[in-house]
Amino acid sequence: MPKRKQNGTKARELEGKSPPETKKKKESNGKSHGHSDEVSSLDFSSPENFFSSFISPCSATEFMEQYWEKEPLHLSNRNALISAGDIFSREILENLVESRNIEFVRDICTSCYKNGERKNLDGHGRIKRAQLKKLMEKQNATIQLHQPQRFQESLWRMMELLETKFGCLFGANVYITPGGHQGLAPHHDDVEVFILQLEGQKQWHLYKPLQELPRTYSKDLSIDEIGNPTHSLILKPGDLLYFPRGVIHQAQAVDKFSHSTHITFSTYQHHTFSDYLLSGLPKMLGSAYDSDISFRRGLPVGFLAGSKLDMNTSSTLKDLLYNLSKRIVPTQEQVFQDMKLSFIANRLPPYQAQETVQEMNIRPEGSRITHMRLKYPGHTCVVVAGPPNQTIFCETKHNEEEDEDAESDEEDSDDDDEESEDGYNGNQKEDVFHVYNSISNNRRIHMMVQAETKPVAHVFPMRLLETFRRLEEAAGEWVSVKNLNVEDDEMLLGELVECKYCR
Repeated sequence: MPKRKQNGTKARELEGKSPPETKKKKESNGKSHGHSDEVSSLDFSSPENFFSSFISPCSATEFMEQYWEKEPLHLSNRNALISAGDIFSREILENLVESRNIEFVRDICTSCYKNGERKNLDGHGRIKRAQLKKLMEKQNATIQLHQPQRFQESLWRMMELLETKFGCLFGANVYITPGGHQGLAPHHDDVEVFILQLEGQKQWHLYKPLQELPRTYSKDLSIDEIGNPTHSLILKPGDLLYFPRGVIHQAQAVDKFSHSTHITFSTYQHHTFSDYLLSGLPKMLGSAYDSDISFRRGLPVGFLAGSKLDMNTSSTLKDLLYNLSKRIVPTQEQVFQDMKLSFIANRLPPYQAQETVQEMNIRPEGSRITHMRLKYPGHTCVVVAGPPNQTIFCETKHNEEEDEDAESDEEDSDDDDEESEDGYNGNQKEDVFHVYNSISNNRRIHMMVQAETKPVAHVFPMRLLETFRRLEEAAGEWVSVKNLNVEDDEMLLGELVECKYCR
């Protein structure tokens, strides 16, 4: 087949320098970081520390500079880093099928690939444990479980940190393949992929992209379409393989007597500069249409009568596009806010919130507040004016006596317009701001809902806006109340912040 020219960095062989204080280890023909000693355990203390431990012994800086969106990376000899029983295993899947309503297609897909053809083996309705065993042992099917973080808390914990680190949604699939078999045809994806091997071994073959960093995933590809592999490697428990979207791949379980289990973490689907501009163009065009008559003028008479676009019309369109480009700056903040709100609405809730979501700050008697911080940095978005057509769920402080008066005397409607005891009136939008958050998000539907999800918001008086801005900038670090310019009795802000006290 003809050679395809790749843009950007040429794919390197997966053998090269290890990070400082590690020993280099050769493995296959791919760039591989080996380590002679045991790799330290995953560090869940922060999103940054987790990602660093997740891709060790490669450093986060080296990964971003040399591999991210550029070329594959294989990290090996990491069996001390993970425990399949803590993350996922065939036994965990069997127990899930036994205890939960796990359905074909919605939750599980099954297939096998043989002699250049992929065969779908899905059934209907709820899958039974006996069916699962038959599919794997009799029909040699690969089992693909969608979004296992819905069921497995360890994956929720890992992926919530990854979403916070990257500022982008992460999805996951578990693949369990019988020994010596293959489930999927060669293909490429539209996402960045991190593959963590959990049980058994799997051989991977990687091929040159048909297009570097494509926006869509491919159909099943034939060997004639993809040529010879650029990388061939075997993943063992604990090994991590990363490759950019567009890299063609296929994999087969190695050991005929043992199944392979791996999990694929994926991200950056439709998260490009092009997608950002696509989101902004309707706003830019709308603004231009309203304020510039040249955008409202009709196309030339007889525009479609000719065989091609005439020179004058082409020149006019170029001028309009140039004028449109000047509107990028005024609209880019709104596009950023819209994208962040969508992320907040659809991401995983904070793992720590499972036990503390109902907790409020309770000040010890006789104490005062000295410091504040956001409980869940990365899970909030401050918006001064709420987006139109947005359903907002609010939690505000109310005076109980005023509520009782309102119930007993509905005719006194003017009381509703008076300023409440906490200093603002929720009916006056210019006096409040919204703090959208993901604390109440439902992980049971994470990455499973196609319809638009509305973010949830708390409403606060405008005088606390500077406080929230500073707390956001601090990204979870403690901030002295001396720097927040708020009154002492206004700092008990529910489940979004936490306080330090002293007597």
